[in-house]
Amino acid sequence: MQVRVHCYVRLPVESRVRRGARVRATIEEVSLADAPARLVATADFPAHPSDDMLGPFELVADLAPSGAEYALRVHVDQIGDGRVAPGDLVSTIRQAIATSTSVAELEVPVAVVPNAP
Repeated sequence: MQVRVHCYVRLPVESRVRRGARVRATIEEVSLADAPARLVATADFPAHPSDDMLGPFELVADLAPSGAEYALRVHVDQIGDGRVAPGDLVSTIRQAIATSTSVAELEVPVAVVPNAP
């Protein structure tokens, strides 16, 4: 079934998005706990500076409704180089995607990647 996922990114308090930042949203099949997640869809969007929320961003993917589990992952890449680095923002909790509907709306909280000790 084709599912449209509308993603809103909730920024942490006192966090800012830099000019030129990118939002990378990924849908993964996460059915197996003891295996790597399978990439289903990914998209890259410009991140416009905001105080508390980014989006909406839309991903479209064919998701099998029977038994498979899917999740959304978000990376706000402050520099735009494609790598997770200190100061970037990443989702830290699982955001399950319902396959019983053609449109899913998710608000994804992100946290700042800390500097290495």
